[in-house]
Amino acid sequence: MAVSGRAEWEALPQSKRRDAGLQPEDAEDRTYGCRASSPEACGKHGMPACCAFVRTDGICLAPRRSWAKLYRKLLADAEPVPESADAEPLTESDNPDP
Repeated sequence: MAVSGRAEWEALPQSKRRDAGLQPEDAEDRTYGCRASSPEACGKHGMPACCAFVRTDGICLAPRRSWAKLYRKLLADAEPVPESADAEPLTESDNPDP
């Protein structure tokens, strides 16, 4: 399920957020908002240091272990961001990999 914007994502019921599209703050080790279908069952639920429901930035710093795999899937499924027309093409020196 692709979600185009923050407002659309926040309007989703909790049970639908797990598979919703990625948000800019998402990474393998954190999510924007809670992606758990049953947040009350989370051992970190309500903890100010890591729970999206109580953190001021809305970031979950303790997603379920399955999140990393789902994140990689959602990232692969995401539409590529079109390059800006005035962006300079990358050169070999811009690539950190040999």
